[in-house]
Amino acid sequence: MAKGIERFSASFRNGLVTIAALIFLSACGGGGGGGNPPPPPPPLAADEVLTAEGVYKGSIEGSLRVFRGLRFAAPPVGDLRFKAPAPAVSFAGTTDATTFKSNCFQPAAGGSAGEEDCLFLNLWSHDDDTVRPVLVFLHGGESGNVGGNSSTTDGAILAENGDIIVATMNRRLNIFGSFALEELIQESPRNTAGNYAVQDVQAALQWLRDNVDQFNGDPNRIVLAGQSAGAKLLCYVLSSPDTAGLISAAIIQSAGCGERLRLNDSIPIFSPFPNALIVHRPIVAAAGCDLAADPLQCLRDLPAADVLAAAQLIDATDGVRGTFGMIVDGIVVASDPHTALINETAGPIPIIVGSTNEESGGGTASTPADDAEYRAFLNFIFGSPRDEQVYAVYPTANFASVAEAWRIFFEDWRRNCVAEELARSASGNTPAYMYNFSRGFSTGSRAGLGAIHGIDVPFLFETYGLFGHAPDADDDAVTDAMQNAWTGIASDPTAAPPYLPSGASSWPAFDINNIQIVNFNAPMSIDTVHREGRCSLLRDIISL
Repeated sequence: MAKGIERFSASFRNGLVTIAALIFLSACGGGGGGGNPPPPPPPLAADEVLTAEGVYKGSIEGSLRVFRGLRFAAPPVGDLRFKAPAPAVSFAGTTDATTFKSNCFQPAAGGSAGEEDCLFLNLWSHDDDTVRPVLVFLHGGESGNVGGNSSTTDGAILAENGDIIVATMNRRLNIFGSFALEELIQESPRNTAGNYAVQDVQAALQWLRDNVDQFNGDPNRIVLAGQSAGAKLLCYVLSSPDTAGLISAAIIQSAGCGERLRLNDSIPIFSPFPNALIVHRPIVAAAGCDLAADPLQCLRDLPAADVLAAAQLIDATDGVRGTFGMIVDGIVVASDPHTALINETAGPIPIIVGSTNEESGGGTASTPADDAEYRAFLNFIFGSPRDEQVYAVYPTANFASVAEAWRIFFEDWRRNCVAEELARSASGNTPAYMYNFSRGFSTGSRAGLGAIHGIDVPFLFETYGLFGHAPDADDDAVTDAMQNAWTGIASDPTAAPPYLPSGASSWPAFDINNIQIVNFNAPMSIDTVHREGRCSLLRDIISL
């Protein structure tokens, strides 16, 4: 009954606003030629919402209003391929938002999956008039038909438990999300190229800022979170001046943010890799467009599958890193993430940052067979003398086996110590809150693997069942604590987030002189040592 009254009241108010607007237009001569004004549109139903582009019809699911496939930007196809996202176009009538739309085009088993027309977001709001903060989550992964539509990141339970609005979104992937050519720079009004995925996220945030009040969301409390590839992207969203004012906090889960790909040689940052213009140029020839009168138009005219195939012909530039990533261009992405956090490029916002205890899941794609091969791996990655310096921190004699030495080094290098370095960079300004996630599954397909990469996502969204795991009381306590913290910093970015299942607000801010890190496990704890102190040694040798 109460919700029925709320809906009637909202509809009545909508009708009054519409009638008042028509009276105002008539009085100002805006009625268009005299005569009777057109009748007001019918009031919106409970499962409908009016955005800047038009009316979307979602669905009522329990206590939630759910909208799937909300278009936040124009389809990046044809002449919009390899360009910053364009605004979504207005539409007449009512558009269905009850089903997910396509994921973005990407490599997958059998060749590819998804579509280029993919810039959609999904939103779990509440079926009442209470204004709530918003948490936007960037999915992990860059291939295999991943996207904001994943059942692992279904926002229903998190929205209900956290009393929050949850949004997931798609962004362009692979070559479609980051591609740089001199021709693209020349046609760009900003004199740059690449970073389309970064700008996709910013377009979604701007769309939410403009429209989320229609879903009873607070446009001034939008928190951006991401895991793995989504967290890496988030690092570079935070490195963009264009992000300032769009988010109130950030949550970085298991990010690998240390890849510093420059647009060209004029960018004054250290990078061990060739610049993006050099790395990406061979793709033009691989696509058969190098002899075309207009190579760029040739690339835009090709089917997406042919563009992706050409991109996949280009080898990784260093054997351990993909060809495509965010590009430091000094414009869209001003600097590397650490410098950006120090300079507060995206504004004075707090961050939560952390990683899982066994990030590599018990192994890596390549494992050295013996000590000699282990040393050769390090030399290939870092060269002399840094390889020997790294080995001194991770000598095989200090571990149970060569494989364990390599695994722990790899985890530290790629994610765990990156988290600590991000916290260190941010902590000199606004608060940074660091965690280590060390809870694994005891049942299901991931039982016994420990706190592997990605395990924190089903804990956060409470989607254990997708992996066959039946949570016990300790698992529920970890989920409660995680949800309390993530939604707590969304509700009040100025306060320390709670970290206990009880909701106690006592998460200590990261301090380089007094490290305190929340350990998500059962029972919860605060650790004063991270990765046995190796990160501080590693950071003095290599860039994290």
